[in-house]
Amino acid sequence: MEKNRIVVELFLERPNFKEVSSVAKTLESAGIKTILMPPEEREMNTHLVVEKSDLPKVRELVKKKGINAIEKEVIIITMENKPGTLADAVSKV
Repeated sequence: MEKNRIVVELFLERPNFKEVSSVAKTLESAGIKTILMPPEEREMNTHLVVEKSDLPKVRELVKKKGINAIEKEVIIITMENKPGTLADAVSKV
């Protein structure tokens, strides 16, 4: 996976561990790499980040599994950890 890119974040609404595992395994078996962001609390949503180019396949697989997911396009960028870096990056968008 590239460092700086536009990706899609899938929000799985309050899934149990078995559901998250099932979705991740299904995507992996289709050759789709995910970044999993587990919730800090069990009552919260789980986030899966997938590459934008994989989105059509992801939609198909998630629908087939009957999993409700909300999509959100996000940007992943690498920045220096110093004051003003985020403001500088945002000003370029």
